[in-house]
Amino acid sequence: MKNFNKVLIPVLMIFAICFAVPLFFFVDYIQTHITNQNIVKHGTECVATPLDYYSNITVNNTPYYSISFEFEVDGKTYEGQTSARYKKNEVNRIFNNNEIIIKYDTKTFNSIEANYTLTTGNTTPIIIFSVFAFVDLIFWVIVIILIVKVINNAITLKAGKQIQVNFGSIEPGAIVNGVDMYKISYFWTDENGDHHEDTSGADYTLKQAQAFEHAKTFKVKKWKNTTQIITSPYEIAAELILDEPQTKNSNDNTIFCPYCNNLILKTETRCSSCGAPIQNKAKKDKKSN
Repeated sequence: MKNFNKVLIPVLMIFAICFAVPLFFFVDYIQTHITNQNIVKHGTECVATPLDYYSNITVNNTPYYSISFEFEVDGKTYEGQTSARYKKNEVNRIFNNNEIIIKYDTKTFNSIEANYTLTTGNTTPIIIFSVFAFVDLIFWVIVIILIVKVINNAITLKAGKQIQVNFGSIEPGAIVNGVDMYKISYFWTDENGDHHEDTSGADYTLKQAQAFEHAKTFKVKKWKNTTQIITSPYEIAAELILDEPQTKNSNDNTIFCPYCNNLILKTETRCSSCGAPIQNKAKKDKKSN
């Protein structure tokens, strides 16, 4: 799970960035809304001529239309566009009358329909952007939590104090690449006689977790309130295979991998199935001689 988190963090960051992109449009949309409100409040009213209409918003299978228009001020013609607030029958009525009441800014000549307000048509983008913002926030919170955990774990491994702990239990964790991963709970008593408990991440397969269970005690590093297991389940399994006789149908040239129980040759240094390092009595005796 430690390595999984290192992969998960950049993936979540990519999703967070992707969900953040629409928020830039959301900011622009809000600024446009504020500008339109100011035009309605302080602008000058006039009659404009509708030119065309189009729809890019549909709510409950009902399209809402924006209308482009032109208006004249002191002999000069300006163009503008309404918000997406009109249903088809309202569009037809405006074009039949060949006029639409608007308001415009006397300095910039930006314009909007005179009765502009947030309606079903133009609040839909706000709802959509709000959903994107909420999901994006969740992604960033998860990313920050994972980054803090990675940093704390790195500091713990580097600067933490090594202590011996007792195995507590095996707890279900996550499923990674279709493999069930498990947590290890453990406990210890400090120099003041106080009892402490902690749980690893979902870093271990069932075989690895069971290795800790057989070992009963193992080593961790402790820094502040963070602990990290430093004993490798491979080391525990190697010790077990040295101390316990083979009970299954193996011959003198083969052994069972203590990690995945795969039958392998004694001459192998790593399990051909799971890749775990292999140590056996023959190698140990040869090395000592």
